[in-house]
Amino acid sequence: MKKITLTFIMFILLVANSSAQKADSISLEQLKQRIENLESRQRTAQRVTISGYIQVQYQHGQSEADHINFRFNRGNSFENNPYYPGTSIYKERDGFSRFGVRRGRLRVAWDDRFARAVIQLNATEAGVSAIDAFLDLRDVWSGSQSFFRMGLFDRYFGFENSFSSRNRESPERSRIVQTILPGVTDIGCMLTLQASETSPWSILKMQLSLVSGNGSQRPVDSRMDFIGRLSANKNFNNRVSLSGGTSIYLGGVRSMDSAVYVMENNRFVLESSTPQNIGRMMNRRYFGFDAQLRVETPLGTTRLQAEYIFGQHPGNSEGAYSFLFNAGNMPTGPVYMRHISGGYVKLMQDLGRLPITLLLKYDWYNPNTRISGSNIGAPGSGTETAPPFNNNFSAPWRNGNVAISTLGLGASWSINDVLRLTAYYEIVRNETSRHLTNIRNAEGQILMYGYEGIRPANVFTLRLQYRY
Repeated sequence: MKKITLTFIMFILLVANSSAQKADSISLEQLKQRIENLESRQRTAQRVTISGYIQVQYQHGQSEADHINFRFNRGNSFENNPYYPGTSIYKERDGFSRFGVRRGRLRVAWDDRFARAVIQLNATEAGVSAIDAFLDLRDVWSGSQSFFRMGLFDRYFGFENSFSSRNRESPERSRIVQTILPGVTDIGCMLTLQASETSPWSILKMQLSLVSGNGSQRPVDSRMDFIGRLSANKNFNNRVSLSGGTSIYLGGVRSMDSAVYVMENNRFVLESSTPQNIGRMMNRRYFGFDAQLRVETPLGTTRLQAEYIFGQHPGNSEGAYSFLFNAGNMPTGPVYMRHISGGYVKLMQDLGRLPITLLLKYDWYNPNTRISGSNIGAPGSGTETAPPFNNNFSAPWRNGNVAISTLGLGASWSINDVLRLTAYYEIVRNETSRHLTNIRNAEGQILMYGYEGIRPANVFTLRLQYRY
C-alpha cells in the first residue's frame, strides 16, 4: 500500500509538472528529494510512541483510613481534630469523602533497533512528578531479548510492584509492597538476560539491578542496594498460562545513632550502644515468591495471583523507616530492627462474554513477626507507641508493630477498549491489644482510636480510567 501511494503521488506531480510549462517548475530530482524527506519523517514518527492514562475517582474512607489505601494525610484535615475549633464541642468523625485524580500519566518513548528512551510523567492535583526516565541498550548481536537499562525505573522485586497500575485490577498495591518499596521506582541500572523468542529458554528471565534505595529521591550516599529476580512464563495451548518468580533485595540504611535494638522474648532489647554504630549500614533484606495462573474457559477468563514476602528492615520506635530520604530528612534516634512478612492472594473472574470482571483480594502485612496480640504495647516491651496526648491531634495514633489485613471486593466494567469503571470496597482489620487503648473524653466518647478493638478504616473507591 505504501508503494502504491507513493507511485500515485509521483504520477500526479509529474503530470502537474509537465502541464505547468513554467520556468520554476519542480524537477524530477527535486521531486525525489521531497519523497525521501516524507519517508524519513514517517520513519521518525514510527519510532516515537506517546501513550498514557488518567484515573479519576471518588473515595470515602472511614475515620481511621490511612495513606496505604486512602492516600490522604489525615493529620492535615479539619476532620482529624475531635473538637470544633475554639470550642469544647465534640465532633463526630464519620469519615472523609473526596474526589481526586489518582494518576495522570504521560509516557513518551523513542524506540529503534539499538536503544529505547522512555520518559513518563505523572500529573495530579498534588503536582507533576517524574515516574520513569531511563535508557535501554539492546543486544543486537546475538538476537536475544537482553538489554541494559540505566536511569529511573521500576524496582523489579516481586510481581505487583512492577505491574502497571493501568492494568492492575485493585486500586492500590498491597500494604507490604507499599511499605517496603515506597514510590515504586528507583534510580540505578539493571541488566535483563533473556534468550531470543525462538529459543526454548526464552521462558526464563533474569533481572539484576543496582539502585540507590532512595526511590525517586536523590541518592544520599554512594551505597547501592541489589535487587535480583528470576522469573518464568509458560503458555499451554493458549488456554492456560503459568508464570512466577523469586526475588531478593539486599540493601541497607545508614544508622545515625549509637543505639541498636532487636527483638527478644516479645520485647525490644539493646543489642549494642557504641559510637561505631553511627554510620553503620543496617540490613534491609527481603525475599519474595510469586505465582500467576491464567485459565480460559467457556465461563470466562480466570486469573489467580499470589505473592509472599518476608525479611527484615530497620526503623525507629514507631515503625519502619519511610526509605525515602533527603539530606535534611535522614533517620535519627535509635535503630529498631524488625522481622516482617506479608503478601496477597488475588482472584479475578470474567463473566463470559460480558465486559465485567469480579475481583476478590486478600492481603496482609505483619511489620513485626516476633511479637503479637496483647504483647504489643506491654509496659517495658519497647512497643508502647505514645498516643498524642494533651489534645494534640495533629497526627493519628499509629503503631508500627500491629499486623493489618485487608479484604477487597470489587468489580470492573470495560466500557470499551480504552475506558474502564471500577468499584472496590476494602475491609481493613487490625491486630488488637488491650494495652493500646482508645482515648476517650469525660462522656466516654472516643477521641482517638487505639488498638483495643478494630479501628474503622474501611475504604470505598469508584474509579474511572481512560487510556490512550
